[in-house]
Amino acid sequence: RTHGQCHFYMETQSVLVTPDEDGRIAIESAAQGPTTVRKQVSVAVNKPANKIRAGTRRCGGAFGGKISRNIPLATAVAVAAENIGLPVRSQLMRRQDMA
Repeated sequence: RTHGQCHFYMETQSVLVTPDEDGRIAIESAAQGPTTVRKQVSVAVNKPANKIRAGTRRCGGAFGGKISRNIPLATAVAVAAENIGLPVRSQLMRRQDMA
């Protein structure tokens, strides 16, 4: 008998948020839905969406897991970066990401 398997993306959730001196925020994350990330961060930091640029360089082998699972991490990192005015980066370890 074969045991069940979980399809999981190859790289863990990661995000880099860089605020600039003009009050804009740049978000780089391995997300399948950067527009959704931008909307949620906009609400969390109380900025209009046109002041936030969210992008993804590469996102392969995600099996749909990076559509929404990255939003809490991106939001928390954006709030931290906005509060301290410096770039903040975070990457979850596999055990954290699967929890």
